[in-house]
Formats: sequence, structure tokens, C-alpha cells
Amino acid sequence: MIQVTKSQARRIIHNCAIAYRDSLVNRNVLFIAERDDILDYFEALFLASNYQHLTGVVIRNSMTANAFYNRALDDRITENDFDFSSDGTTRMKLDVLPKLMKIHYIARMVGNYDGSGNYLMAEKIAGTTTAAMGFIKEGLYYYPNSALKVDVKSITIKPFLKVSAVLVKDINSEKYRHMTYITKDKNIIDITSLPGVGDKLDIPPNTPLEEYLDRS
Repeated sequence: MIQVTKSQARRIIHNCAIAYRDSLVNRNVLFIAERDDILDYFEALFLASNYQHLTGVVIRNSMTANAFYNRALDDRITENDFDFSSDGTTRMKLDVLPKLMKIHYIARMVGNYDGSGNYLMAEKIAGTTTAAMGFIKEGLYYYPNSALKVDVKSITIKPFLKVSAVLVKDINSEKYRHMTYITKDKNIIDITSLPGVGDKLDIPPNTPLEEYLDRS
């Protein structure tokens, strides 16, 4: 079992709240994945209220999820404000949480959750061989609801799909113009021509890839 004290957890929660604000809050992320003739894509929306679920902690004192995030952001979370989950998963979530604050850069696989273990309420899984984020759909979008220290392949219905591209936009923007990942064998024309995807993008097919791609 990973040994993380409440003091260490509080520091991780604060630092990751800052990273979440800078990278994900009030942004849509479009994950595009393919394998052979199978195409899948889904749009996620990251809100302040989703952050607490990713930490895996149990909030005390009737604090709301939004209040938890804002207090974490301002470094006002105390050790009396939260508990670790009784199933032991909180420490594992916190171990991968810093990495998952860059999910839009690191995701290389996506898949549908296979229900293994009956320990997770999620529909989509995105991530890597060591860290994953779970998503559940409400209305038009998928919302992040769990961080997992696990190989995506081990908890998704086969076959898992390899990520072809990831795009990000502000919640108030109508279309995607910013790309954070694209495989080496793809170009903008490949992505914009995918069924159902092209209408979501505002990227002219003949534009140099470097103008829209951020690999940071």
C-alpha cells in the first residue's frame, strides 16, 4: 500500500488544484481514437465541481465539491476537511493525480469500461499503461469522475483504441482550434475528414500542423 500522510495529501491536492485550474477547468477536451476500421471519439467537460472526485478523498463538514476545489486552490484545505476512502483507493489516486492533470497531453489509449471489480462508476476510460481517468456521460458531455492507478488495457472492453489526436477548447468556444496531441502518421486532413469529427473543428486542412499543435 502506498503510504501517503494527510499532510502529504493536502499538499498534493493543493498543487493539483492549481494544475487543474491552469489546464482543464472550464475546458472541453476531444479525444479521438482509432483501431483498424473502428473509430471512437468523445468530448469531455472539466468543471471545478469534478475535481474532488478525482482526488478520491471523502469530504467532511458538509462541504460542497465546488467549495472543496476553491479551498484547495487557495491552500485552505485542512486535514480535518477530508478523510481517505475506506477502500484504500485514495492514496493510489493521489499518486497518479499530478500526471492526470495533463490527461490531454498524455492519453494514448481510450476504451469503454468493462465493469471489472465493480468498484468504479464510469463509462469511458482514457490514459496510459500506468494512469487512467474515468468519465461518465451526463447530457452532451462526459465528465471526469475518477483517477486510477491502472493500465487502461486492464479495465476496458477489448479492443482498446489508440489515441489519434486530442483537441482542447474553452467552454465558451464553439469549435476546436487547439491540438495537444496527434500521432506521427496523421495530419490535419486525416483528422478533419473523420466522420462526425470535422464539423467540430475550426482548422483549415491546408494549414501547417505546427500552427495548431502544442506539445508542451
